[in-house]
Amino acid sequence: MPVSRFEFRLRSSKRLFLAVLTGHLLALMAILLSQLTGAWRVAGILLVLASWFWQEQQNRRPAVDELVCLGGQWTLSRAGTRQDAELAGHWHSPWLAVLNFRLHDGRRVNVPVWPDMMPASDWRTLSWLLRGFLDPERP
Repeated sequence: MPVSRFEFRLRSSKRLFLAVLTGHLLALMAILLSQLTGAWRVAGILLVLASWFWQEQQNRRPAVDELVCLGGQWTLSRAGTRQDAELAGHWHSPWLAVLNFRLHDGRRVNVPVWPDMMPASDWRTLSWLLRGFLDPERP
């Protein structure tokens, strides 16, 4: 019996970039407007800039390049390797979905998916799939 196949190719997110940028700019403003003086202020600014640099390196590519759901079974593609996974849970809103996968070796992988990481039609399909309106075991 044929089953449905859903493929989602992920790209980097501009929304994530803006959220991280906003958070770091707010942290810098808080440091500059605080009563910190001298070395403490410089240390705070350097910590925020180091955090920004680290976040940019981490968020340059999505944690997972491709998600495939075939008959309820998920496959994650990361850096050219494929791993089968079970969808252990998820959280979904109109602005963000977080997919919690359990790999077959017992490890867990949380995959944040922002709407701008995929075409709008794929985001709608993923939303419907997560909400249970699409049955992955039907063609």
